[in-house]
Amino acid sequence: ITAGAILMVIAAYKRQHYDPKPDSTEYDAAGNPLPGKKTYDMDGNEIEPEEEELVTESETTLTEVDYGLLMLFVGQFLLIGSFDDTGVPQAFFYATMGGCAEQMTSLPCVYWFVMIITILSNIASNVPVVQMLAATFPYATPYDWMQV
Repeated sequence: ITAGAILMVIAAYKRQHYDPKPDSTEYDAAGNPLPGKKTYDMDGNEIEPEEEELVTESETTLTEVDYGLLMLFVGQFLLIGSFDDTGVPQAFFYATMGGCAEQMTSLPCVYWFVMIITILSNIASNVPVVQMLAATFPYATPYDWMQV
């Protein structure tokens, strides 16, 4: 994630220097550039146009990123990854699943498993729960993961 953020900032920095300025020159039928339009105030004085500031895509892209939410997810993944290393999620799932921990695809076990996942998804979030399940059931079949 850190490498991706660094690469995104570098790409945005490079883009701000390479974004071409938009060409707003108007041309006549022969292809000759037309002089800029002049505007006048109520007294007939010419109003000089202000210099337009170019806002590039790279300047607006980085302002739309929700960095707080990004940091929340980084912290969440670090916390869940560390929590998985303790072995607590594995012990919790084996305790709650009981005899169904070895055979999750039998009919009553499927309902019990779905109920546990539903409760945990409402308490925590879907992604951390699935991340803990991946550590708990590393050799689960694709059918077991379809239940999740």
